[in-house]
Amino acid sequence: MLAALGWPTAELLNKPLSAALGVPSLLTKAGESPSILNGGLGGVPPIYWAAVFALAIYVENKTLDTQLKIGKRDPNYLPGMLNFDPLGADSPTMRAAEITNGRIAMIAITAFAIEEFAFKTPVVLETPVFFQPIWSTLGF
Repeated sequence: MLAALGWPTAELLNKPLSAALGVPSLLTKAGESPSILNGGLGGVPPIYWAAVFALAIYVENKTLDTQLKIGKRDPNYLPGMLNFDPLGADSPTMRAAEITNGRIAMIAITAFAIEEFAFKTPVVLETPVFFQPIWSTLGF
């Protein structure tokens, strides 16, 4: 779900933030987010990939025991229950909503990648109705 938010946000904010920080933009020449289909992943610093990989290893190391039932696990455990619910919102309805939202986000991020590959245009420019204020899209 974060990827579906991050893809268009990167296209909207990367250039202004890069200019403000004095670093080169990682967007492609057309303004697309770097991806396997769009190219541009070679411009991402290796230290970033190392940090992401290290974080993934750390998180998996801390949660794998619970997920695979290697160690102690609550008999009422359901996949994804990592004992983190600061708002007390866990319920069967919220779990179903989370699954639905996750599936929609996966479809959205796949559509973003295919759309940019096919049209060679940033998704925020190809479908502005979703990424700009409604009054600017409708011409108010």
